[in-house]
Amino acid sequence: MNRLPPSVSEEKNRLFEKIIRDFGRMGGAMKVIISAGYGAGWSTWNDGEEGRYMLTYQPIIDALEAGKIVEENDPLVVQMQEEILDKFGESYVCVLGAGSDLRVVNAYPPFRVNEYDGFESISAPGDDSDWIME
Repeated sequence: MNRLPPSVSEEKNRLFEKIIRDFGRMGGAMKVIISAGYGAGWSTWNDGEEGRYMLTYQPIIDALEAGKIVEENDPLVVQMQEEILDKFGESYVCVLGAGSDLRVVNAYPPFRVNEYDGFESISAPGDDSDWIME
């Protein structure tokens, strides 16, 4: 007996469950770091894997949630830069976005980090609607 292919909704559910497992999230959201100030972005001013690593760097998330201001020369930032060098071979990591403007926010995948003049925000598919005049 041949099985029919799974419905689109079943496939989407499987994909969503995989995303949840891959990011190790609880409650459907994952915590990410963004820069809420102007000047330089946090993860967006770095490419690919390095930026994604910074976005979810747990020691800095923990520090921010504890009320600490994480500056460019903070030992946690230096540690993260060293880890990025070890993991990805990237010797320069832009951390100009560090400081009092770093925030931890909940994001629900899939999402994108937008940046405008250093100010970062989270958007989800469908958030990019054009203005409609009626």
